[in-house]
Amino acid sequence: MSSINSSAYYSVGGSGSGSNGISGLMSGMDTEQMVNEMLAGTQSKIDAKEASKLQATWKQQIYRDMIDTINTFQKSFFDLSYGSSSKNNLANDSFFNNMLSKVTSGNALKVLSSSSSALSGDMKIAVEALASSSKFQSKEALSDHTIQGSSTATTIVDGKKVEVNVLSDEMLSKAFSKDVGFDIKLGAVTTEVNINLNGVTTEDEMVERFNAELKGTGVTAKIFDGKMRLVTDNPATEIILATDDKRTSGLGLEMSGINGNASYSNVTDDKGEVIGRTLQAATKVDMDAGRSIDLTLDGVTKTIHISDIEGSDGSTAINAKNLLDTLTKKVDAAFGSYVKVEGIGADGKPATGANIVSFNFSENMGGEKGHELRITGGDSAMFGIASGSSSRFNTSEKLSNMGAGDRFSFTINDVDFTFDGNTSISKMVNEVNNSGAGVKISYSSMSDTMKIESTSSGKGHDIDIKQTEGDILTKLFGTDIAAAPSIVSEELTVGKVGSGGFGLESGYTAKSGASMTMNVNGADYTFTLPSKTDTEGKQLEYSKKEIEEALNADLKKNFGVDAAGDANISFDAATGDLTAKEGFAVRFETTTVNLENGKEVEEAQKTDLTLAFGFNKKANNNLATADTKVSDIYGLKDIAGIDTTKTLGTLTSIPVSGGAALGVSFSDGRLVHTGSGELDFSAPENAGLAELFNGEKFVLGDGANKNIANGSDAVIYVNGEKTTRSSNTITIDGVTMELTQVSKADADSTEAHKLEETVISTSRNDDQIVEGVKLFVEEYNKMIDKLAGLAGEDADYKEYPPLTKAQKAEMSENEIKLWEEKSKVGLVRNDSNINELLSSMRAVIYSKPEGSDFSLYQIGIETTADYEDQGKLQIDEDALRKAIASDPDGVRTLFTDKEDGISKQLVDAMERTANESSANPGTMVQSAGVKGKATEKNNEMHRSMENIESQLENLYRKFELEKTRYWNQFNSMETMMANYNSQSSMISQQFSGY
Repeated sequence: MSSINSSAYYSVGGSGSGSNGISGLMSGMDTEQMVNEMLAGTQSKIDAKEASKLQATWKQQIYRDMIDTINTFQKSFFDLSYGSSSKNNLANDSFFNNMLSKVTSGNALKVLSSSSSALSGDMKIAVEALASSSKFQSKEALSDHTIQGSSTATTIVDGKKVEVNVLSDEMLSKAFSKDVGFDIKLGAVTTEVNINLNGVTTEDEMVERFNAELKGTGVTAKIFDGKMRLVTDNPATEIILATDDKRTSGLGLEMSGINGNASYSNVTDDKGEVIGRTLQAATKVDMDAGRSIDLTLDGVTKTIHISDIEGSDGSTAINAKNLLDTLTKKVDAAFGSYVKVEGIGADGKPATGANIVSFNFSENMGGEKGHELRITGGDSAMFGIASGSSSRFNTSEKLSNMGAGDRFSFTINDVDFTFDGNTSISKMVNEVNNSGAGVKISYSSMSDTMKIESTSSGKGHDIDIKQTEGDILTKLFGTDIAAAPSIVSEELTVGKVGSGGFGLESGYTAKSGASMTMNVNGADYTFTLPSKTDTEGKQLEYSKKEIEEALNADLKKNFGVDAAGDANISFDAATGDLTAKEGFAVRFETTTVNLENGKEVEEAQKTDLTLAFGFNKKANNNLATADTKVSDIYGLKDIAGIDTTKTLGTLTSIPVSGGAALGVSFSDGRLVHTGSGELDFSAPENAGLAELFNGEKFVLGDGANKNIANGSDAVIYVNGEKTTRSSNTITIDGVTMELTQVSKADADSTEAHKLEETVISTSRNDDQIVEGVKLFVEEYNKMIDKLAGLAGEDADYKEYPPLTKAQKAEMSENEIKLWEEKSKVGLVRNDSNINELLSSMRAVIYSKPEGSDFSLYQIGIETTADYEDQGKLQIDEDALRKAIASDPDGVRTLFTDKEDGISKQLVDAMERTANESSANPGTMVQSAGVKGKATEKNNEMHRSMENIESQLENLYRKFELEKTRYWNQFNSMETMMANYNSQSSMISQQFSGY
C-alpha cells in the first residue's frame, strides 16, 4: 500500500511492552487490559484515520488506472500530435487515404509500400537497366584448403625453451609410447624396471606385462576394482615411480592409472605389524589411452583417436611414417576421401618415408569452394597442428602474416589509411568500412574471395584505390590493385626502454589495485597488483621487492620467454632497466600528472605504478632513432655484410645475398625501401631480411588500381517516359518499389522501348480502413465497460472498511485479500468525473459535425439500444463500406476535420478528464495526479492524504502521552500499596509481642 510517509501502526494490544509498569503485582488488577481499555478511544480515532488514508490511496490508484486507460485509447486512435506513428490513427488523413499497390502483370519489380499520396489507377514500368555499384572482387581464392602443420615446436629442456622437431622419433616416442618406469629399492640395491604397454589390449595382458618385467624384484602386480596395485611382502622394499620422460610417458601413466597421486601404504597383519608395502594407482586402468584430435568438416565433427601406432606394413615402431599410415587409416574411416592427410618433407614437398617433418590436412572436395576443415583438441600440437587451425582464410590473421610488409598505407576515394603489421585483417576492414571512403570490404567464405564495393549505387560513385606502402591490398584482391612502390620494415627496437634508471624509491609500498599501463606492439597492457589480505581479510601492502617480483612474473606470463628461457620483457631492479627482446616495441604515454607539484606526484604514485617506476615521466620507449647504431638493433646487426658501425640515419643500403644491395632509408622507427620490380628474400641466407620486412617475395609497382567496374544508374520507363535512378529501390507517385530484373523484350509493344511492362495497380485499401474502425469500436466499448462499471459499482466498501492490524492478525492471507478486494468496490461510485466523460462522449457520438456530410450513425456506427450499455457502440460493416466507397472524402472529413471532426471532439472530452499536462491537467489528474509527472504530488488526493497524515501524527503523540500517563498512575498506585503493606507488616511485627 502506498502512503505519504511510512508510519508505525498503533495498537493497544500486546503484553505491555514498553509500559515500564508493574502489572498488578500488588493490586492483583489486570493493568494491561485496563490501560488498553482506557486508550481504546484514541486507538479508534487512529484506526479511522488510517482507514481514511488507505481508502484515499486506493481511490488514487483507481483514478490513475482510469487516466492511463483513457490516454492509451486516445493515443491509439486519436493522436493529434505531429508525426504520430499509430497505425489506426483515425485523426490522421493518411488513415483514410490508405492505399494498396500490387503488381498485376509483369515481373521486373516488387512493390514495397504505398503512401497516402499514391495515385489510384495503373502505373506501367519497363526496366531497361538495373542500377549497379562500383565493385571489385578478387579472382583467386584466398585459401589453399589445407591446414599446414609445423615441423617444429617449442618445449622446455632443462628449464629453457628450445625448438624441437615435432615428428622426430624422440618426440613421437614421448607423445605416443606407453612406458611406465619404477625404481625397486631394497636397502642399497636399486633395480630399474621399465614396462612398455604398447600393444596391450586387455587388463590380463597388462598384468602379465607388469609381472614379466617385475620378476625377481619381490613385487607383483594385480588389478583390483579396476585399479593397478603393486604389492611386496618385504616391508623393506620401496616402490618408486620413475618421473623422467625417458622411462615414463604420459600415455603409460594414463593407461596404467599410476601417476604422482598414487597412494603408498604399508600392509599389516592382525597384530598391526608391517608385513609388506603397496603402491595403489590413483585412477582405473584405461585400455584405450591415446592421443586425439577433433576434425570438423563443414560443421560435422569426428574425433580421431590414436591409441597404438601401426604402419601399413604391420610395423609398430613409433615413427612419423607409421603415424602417417595410422592417421590416414583413421581419417579415411571418419571422412572417406573428403579429408586428406599428407606427409611433408624438409623441402616442403610430399614425403612418405623417414624424411617426414610435418603433416598437412586438407579438404579433398574436387576443387569445390565453400568448404572448411578445422582441427581442434588439446593433443593437436603433438601432430604439429595448432588447435583451432582452419583450411579457410582467417580474417583474424595479423597483416604481418600476409607476407606483404609490416606497414601499409593506401588511399581509397581520397581517404588515407595506415596500418601496421600487428593489425588484424578484420580490424583493417572494419576501419575502412566505417570511414568516409564510401566503400564496403567483405569476405565471402563461399567464393573464398574478398570484395570491395561502393556503399552507394549508381553512376558517379566510383572507387579509386592507390597503395603507397606495402602490398596488402594486392595480397587480398590480386594484382589488379598494383603493389606500392615501397615496403616498410617492422619497427626497429633496442634492448632497453629509455635510458634506464627506472625504479621504485626505497621503502615504497602499494596496496592491491595499484597498476601500470604500457603499449606493446600496438596493444595496451595493464599490470595490476592482485588482492593481498591477512587471515582476517584485511588488505596488506606490497613491499618494493614484492611489487618488482609480481611485475616480472606478470610480464613473463603475458609476453613469454625466448629460446634461452629468458623473459621477453623484464625489469632489472638492480640497474633500473626495463628491457625488451626483439619483436617487442614498448611505449609509454607521458603522464598527465604535474611533475612540478610534489604533493600531486606523491598522491598519484600511491596507485600509479607507471609513475612510481618513472616509466611515464616522458614518452619512454625502446624504439630506434636515427642516431641508433646498427649494432644495437635486434634482427639487423646479424645480416651478413651489413655495416654495423653506421647509424640508422646514415644507413642507405643492406646487402642481399644473390642480388643487388637493398636501398633503404630510415623513417619513423622503420626502414623503408622504395623502387620497382621483384625482391626475393626466400634464400636461407636472406632469412634475416624476410623476417625484417615480414615477407619473402615482393613485387613493387605504382600502387594504382585497374579493372574496377564503375557503377551505373537504373534506366526505366514510367508510362512510356524514360528516367534514371541511382538506386534499385525507388519511389514514384507515392509507390515504393524494388527493381529486381531487366524487363523482357516485347516485339509487340507499341512503346519505343519495346520492353515488357510491369503493371502496378493502386487503389484505396478499404479493408484496412474498415478493420481500423472496427478495432476502434471494440476498444471504445472496452473503455466504456471499465469506466461505467466503476461508476456503477455497489458501495461494498461501506460494509468492508479497511482492516486494522489487530484484525489482520486474526485472519488468513486469503481472507485478507478477499476482504480488501471488497474494500475497494464502489470507491468511485457515481463519480462525477467519470459520468461527465461518458456523457460528453455520448454527445459527440450523437452529433453531426458542422460542415460534414455525415454523422456516425449514417456510416453504420451508432450506440446500442440498451440503456444499460452506457453508450457502447455497434457497427454495420456493410453501411460503413458503402459510405467509404461512395464518399471517401466525406468519411475522412467526419473524423479528421481540425475544428469539428469526431476525433477532435472526442480528444477534447478525454483531455478535459485525463490530460496529463501540468499546465492544463484534466479533472481526474487534478484529483489524483500522474506518477512520475509534475502532478504526482500536486493533486487534491495527495494534499488530503498529507492532511490525514498530519492528524495521525498528532494522534500518535496523544496515544503515547496517554499511555505513559495511565501507566504512571497505575505504577504509583502499586508503589503506594507496596509501601502500605510494608508499613503494616512492620507495625504488626512490633505489636506481635504484646
